[in-house]
This record gives sequence, C-alpha cells and structure tokens, in this order.
Amino acid sequence: MKTLLRISAISLCISTISACSSVNEAMYGERMQPSAIHLTLLSSDPLTQGKPTHIKSKITHLKILKLVTRNEMQPTQANTLPMIAIDTSFSDVQIIDATPTNIDGLYDFTFTPHKPGSYRIWAETKLKSAPHTEYPYSDIGTRTPGKFTRTELLEQKQDGITYALKIENPLTRFDNEEITVQATDNSGTNIPVTLRDIVGIYGDYRTVIHLTPDNGKISFSPDKEGLIKLFVRLTANGKETTVAFTAAITKN
Repeated sequence: MKTLLRISAISLCISTISACSSVNEAMYGERMQPSAIHLTLLSSDPLTQGKPTHIKSKITHLKILKLVTRNEMQPTQANTLPMIAIDTSFSDVQIIDATPTNIDGLYDFTFTPHKPGSYRIWAETKLKSAPHTEYPYSDIGTRTPGKFTRTELLEQKQDGITYALKIENPLTRFDNEEITVQATDNSGTNIPVTLRDIVGIYGDYRTVIHLTPDNGKISFSPDKEGLIKLFVRLTANGKETTVAFTAAITKN
C-alpha cells in the first residue's frame, strides 16, 4: 500500500552534514516561474529505511542567500512548514510538518523513510511578496534520479476496493479540471469517498503540486505536459488510505 503520512516534527539540535540542494521551478495554482528561494537540508544521521532521521532545514533567498524569516512567509494553520518527501521509486510519499526553531528561518523535523535509497524533499513555501507557492527541493541520501512507469494508470485495487480516477475531460495544459475518485467493492457497489488532498509529481522528479479541496472539490490546472503521478489521500469506508494513479497531460 502506498503511504502518505502527516508527521508532527520535533525540534532537535543536530550536527550538520549538508545534503545536495537544488532549485525547483514548480508552483501551485499559477504558471511556472523560476523559484526565488533555496532549500538546504542538514542531517547528522545517514538515511536508513525504517529509522527516524532528524533533519534541520533552512530556506534562503536565492539571490542574496539570506534566511527567509517567518514574517516574510504566509502563516499556516499550524505555524509549521510543510515538507513533501518522495522516494526514487515513487512509492513512498509523506507530508511532514517542520517546526520553527529559535533561529528564524531554520526548521526541524523527523523523517522515517519507508523505502531504501534516497529521497527528494520539497518545502511548500508561500512568501507574502509572491503570488504563488514555491517548492524548492533538496536530496537526502544517494543522488539517484527518480523514475516511474511511463504509462497511464487510472484504476487501482487496494484492500478489496477498486479505485478509479475520474476526470471529465482529458487533462490538458493550462485547462482546469475537477478530479474525483470513484470507489467500488467486489460486488460493484459504490463506496462514498472523501478526498483529503493530492500530491502530484511529474516524471522529471523535480516538479510537484499539492492540491487541497475547495468546498469539497479538488481542481487541477496543469502547468506542464507529460505524465504525472497523483497520490490521492482519501477516506473510504471510514478508513484513510492513499491511492496512486498516473495520468497523461497533453498540449492544449
């Protein structure tokens, strides 16, 4: 079963060993523009499957390399910085809440990898001065490119339930479409589904999206063409689960 977890992070003082950092160009809800901020991840422990790893992160302005202060960022409901972690097999996805430290611009979190190898972690960052959310990223572990099967997968069966991704029209670049999921049991009876959120990642292993419901509905306006893997966190039969689909996006 695919996993998508939300973890409350804890503050720890960590000796720093810097992981590889890169700059992403993704954003949520707007057209793609170069990122203006930079994410660095610092850890004293090697990444080990099943073992909690304590990580310190910092967000800096790319041009002036100055820490981005909390006053410069749009506050979240929990006053934390959401991190999206995805392994190179595209099978373990986690949303982690990083907590602020006593140094403005530094955050702590604890991350437990469920797969071996490296992970890429994106910070979901919204500056007050920016019209969009930016997703700078950094790697933890070996620097292995992520890959997923390059075919559409719009139906999955998990725990005796068949989940089907439903989009009224084919996904087309820059066009807005509502995303729903239909669930049926082995007898074909429909099961009510409540969507929690969706994490999407393109095949370039750089560009991510995080979609949340608006009045119970989730809409998606793709910025790029190609295949995208969509990890849908939902509740069905009173049980929370995550279902992974792969959808194709075409030019308009």
